[in-house]
Amino acid sequence: MSSHQATTRHGIFRMIRALVNSYFPLPVRATRTNLHDTKCIFIVSIGNFEPEYSGTRHNVAHRVLDQLIERYWKEHILSQNSPYYQSSKYRHVVLFKSDSTFMNLQGRVIANHFQQLPAGSVLVVLHDELERQAGRYDLRRPGTSSRGHNGLKSIDGYYKGKYHKIGIGIGRPGKHESIADYVLSPMTQDEIKATNNAVPQIVREIEGLIEQEFPGELDS
Repeated sequence: MSSHQATTRHGIFRMIRALVNSYFPLPVRATRTNLHDTKCIFIVSIGNFEPEYSGTRHNVAHRVLDQLIERYWKEHILSQNSPYYQSSKYRHVVLFKSDSTFMNLQGRVIANHFQQLPAGSVLVVLHDELERQAGRYDLRRPGTSSRGHNGLKSIDGYYKGKYHKIGIGIGRPGKHESIADYVLSPMTQDEIKATNNAVPQIVREIEGLIEQEFPGELDS
């Protein structure tokens, strides 16, 4: 088999895997017995497959969620051999890294997971943001637009105007580079450093949302 044929077959396999993951996600498995009894905050990062697209600008939200789990909340994160993480400190929070499908198929994946949570649960989506430079971010409340972001447009098909967005800056491409090529390219070392420096602020924003939805949660 030629390298071209192997690459083509691999691409077809990835597409099939993306469709399967979109239509048949794993069910939510609680690590706490009360997960299905009260509303939750479902915090999800969107991007493309990993590890295939790991380190690209389009997957910057996965980078930030990884740091939240592995560094900033490390001491109180719980996992039970599932794609979900919970916290012994923030007991109403569920974290999910949606890295098993393509960006433009995220809507169905998120909906299939989120609809399993109790009524009144809150959806927070971390995503890459062209309108902010690396090292900057913005928190946008429900009712704001997708700004043309394919992953958010996909989610809008299910929850338009009903979820929070945290856009993590990646900046815009140069004059002669397409947006598609730009977002699928690896982050530069300067961009990585700037993003890492912004993570503590993003964590504080997330904790602020938790406090807003569950007053006193941060003090418990």
